[in-house]
Amino acid sequence: MVDESRFKIHTWPATSRILPTPLGIVCMGHSKPTLWISANTTWYVFNFRARLIRTLLEQGFAVTVVAPPDDYVQRVEALGAKQSTCRWPAAPTRFRSLAYRAILAIIGSSPSSYPVELHSQTKYLRCTDCSPSGIPVVANIPGLGQAFANENWLRHMIKWLYRLALRRAHVFFQNLEDQAQFVTEHLVDRDRTERLPGSGVDTEYFSPRAGRTVLGREKNLPIEKPFTFLMVGRLLRDKGVAEYVEAARQLRADTDNVLFHLLGFVDTRHPNGITHNDIQSWERDGIIDYLGHSDDVRTYYAQANCVVLPSYYREGVPRTLLEAASMGLPVITTKRQAAGMLSRMASPGFSFAPAMSMTLSAKCARWFT
Repeated sequence: MVDESRFKIHTWPATSRILPTPLGIVCMGHSKPTLWISANTTWYVFNFRARLIRTLLEQGFAVTVVAPPDDYVQRVEALGAKQSTCRWPAAPTRFRSLAYRAILAIIGSSPSSYPVELHSQTKYLRCTDCSPSGIPVVANIPGLGQAFANENWLRHMIKWLYRLALRRAHVFFQNLEDQAQFVTEHLVDRDRTERLPGSGVDTEYFSPRAGRTVLGREKNLPIEKPFTFLMVGRLLRDKGVAEYVEAARQLRADTDNVLFHLLGFVDTRHPNGITHNDIQSWERDGIIDYLGHSDDVRTYYAQANCVVLPSYYREGVPRTLLEAASMGLPVITTKRQAAGMLSRMASPGFSFAPAMSMTLSAKCARWFT
């Protein structure tokens, strides 16, 4: 059991919505500071950092997004930010070259600017390049991902990179277990760590009333429809998609008055990604309804009765659970990391051990009945 009193927990002021960003380099040299936000897709920036961009602009920053161009460039620019193209390889292996590519794209497009602070979420790609230059670094570690799933050479290499990258950084963790592991394994000094309990969501945007408005219903009137479970997220096996489908198979064998919806991107590049063939097979068997992906997930939350996330991925507090809770929906999730912490607070008795489809089916049946 981790002793929580040994670690600091960072809480943001009620008036502040500024959080550590994927890559935020604060540059000086213009009439006002410019913050550059980098990610591997412009879609990600628009969908998850739009409110952050608006807040930064309101506080006097200029904002430039550094990401590969896609269909969301115009939407990002409509927020008031500028777009600077940076093409990321599909499967990066040269960590430092990636870091330099992003930073050179930023500095090169504005020679009169110089970085004064770095907020990094992809730690070992970027922190190593800024620490020797004396640039303050703030690293955000929401979760450890696939690299820490197995005890192998990759894990040892990643740990070495973390130790190198974080030697001068101030580090935020979302999980107490991750924070304790990094301190115990001497990857970072304890006095330079804090815990940030989730990246947060806009509770005005994700609200029960907003959901009803999206559906065109100002009053919360009962609707006769099957009980609907919803899973939202990247379609990876580590996210528990297979367990969700198996639980749906078991429950739908007993009743037709229940639906299982699946919403999210199919990531064909990820080694643990769910394939289009998998989804088509499940739909043919009448197990799940695949909803594709959406820019406004509130519509689907508003039509659901319960949100399920059977993830055993090494991640922080999943946004889908925060969004669901903000929309007033119950959640069923795993007893793992921050997801389990949220479940224990929001829905006692509706969390379960990872990778246990039989238990998940029982939890769904209990809520359904």
